[in-house]
Amino acid sequence: MKKVLSLVLLVVFMSTLLFGCGQKQSANEGNKEAPAQGQETKEDTKAVVLKLSHVGGTDHAYQKGAEMFRDIVKEKTNGAVDIEIFPANQLGTQQEVTEGIQLGTVDLAIVADDALATLVPEMGALGMPFLFKDTDDVYNTLNGEVGDVLAKKLESKNVILMSWLENGFRNITNNKKPIVVPEDLTGIKIRTSSTKPNMMAFNTYGASATNIAFSELYNALQVGVVDAQENPFTNILDKKFYEVQKYMSVSGHVHTAEPMIMSKKAYGKLTPEQQTIFVEAGKEVSKWAFENAKENYTKELEELKGLMEVNEVDREAFIKASQPVYDEYYDKYKEILDMIRK
Repeated sequence: MKKVLSLVLLVVFMSTLLFGCGQKQSANEGNKEAPAQGQETKEDTKAVVLKLSHVGGTDHAYQKGAEMFRDIVKEKTNGAVDIEIFPANQLGTQQEVTEGIQLGTVDLAIVADDALATLVPEMGALGMPFLFKDTDDVYNTLNGEVGDVLAKKLESKNVILMSWLENGFRNITNNKKPIVVPEDLTGIKIRTSSTKPNMMAFNTYGASATNIAFSELYNALQVGVVDAQENPFTNILDKKFYEVQKYMSVSGHVHTAEPMIMSKKAYGKLTPEQQTIFVEAGKEVSKWAFENAKENYTKELEELKGLMEVNEVDREAFIKASQPVYDEYYDKYKEILDMIRK
């Protein structure tokens, strides 16, 4: 009898214990606060993270422009979109990241305009010699009708043109002698931008033009694969070409812009409001980039004068020697050239 009574009491005790635990669990679950209407959960607020590539170093204007773009986007999207910046070709060469942008495997990149001529041949028009008057002329052209036309052509290739950053007017450096007139380039092996009109111009001047990946250019100059190269002041300083080049001739023979491009796939991840923020941020960064280049021109020139032998070229002689390039390419780039020169 005692055994039966003990068994009954045990069953009653266990039932009471289980019931109490169940009540406590239900109470705890009831204490969890459900998200208020319109309030985002932790999962909902996870930022979209995009990667941006460029060729410059951490002190280069491209880095500063990329950081400015990132900060504007992050602030105006309330942290919903963040951008990780990868300088100095960490994600690949310009050609590789340009292909990645088109395929959607790279989100954003700052690349030279000539790198886009493989996608949109009309981009090559920007590489015609002595096409622009000055930096303001370039800014107004690229942020106007011409820029809009080129942007639409790029979009058809799954590339969104987000901003026109400044690279600058290119100048000649070499290890042979000061370059004053085109004939001084005769027999000199020079690395140029990949734009065909620019390459033709140097061949016309008497040089032997070739294109080498920008990331490999320092070594090519160091070991003598090429004798010369041409780049804006900023790039000559950033890549320390003055260490392997003795002379710089201020020619300003051609301009290279540096578009910030975005893959259509990455752009499609954004809400319409975020897309508008990206476009507006791009305009703001473009304005800063060109103003920054103008402010730094004299400073950079003076710095290079302390590192190399610097001279001015006979600009009129170079313009005259460049006419065969226009004879060759005018019909191909007529639409863009007429818009620029009107």
